[in-house]
Amino acid sequence: MEIATTTETGLADHSVSMSNTVARASHELKLGEKRLICMALAMMDSLTRKTLFMAQQRQGFSVKILAIDYAAEFGLDECTAYQQIQDAGKRLFERE
Repeated sequence: MEIATTTETGLADHSVSMSNTVARASHELKLGEKRLICMALAMMDSLTRKTLFMAQQRQGFSVKILAIDYAAEFGLDECTAYQQIQDAGKRLFERE
């Protein structure tokens, strides 16, 4: 399942709360990694429980974050946003 949306209302309209364990673990993340994770979580905010359940049954789903949306949300140009997304994604997958 792939979820593709644009950030029409911005992340400010969404709330992401983290447990203390997650918050402590996030201290080791770079800014781009934190932004990428929070943006993905905020995009999942509007998913129904049924959609999440079905995704779990299919071994997960993906969230598409577009450079144009990332750039608009964090006040970057699209080239910088694209590079940050690539770098952050690579670092996140390299972590254990």
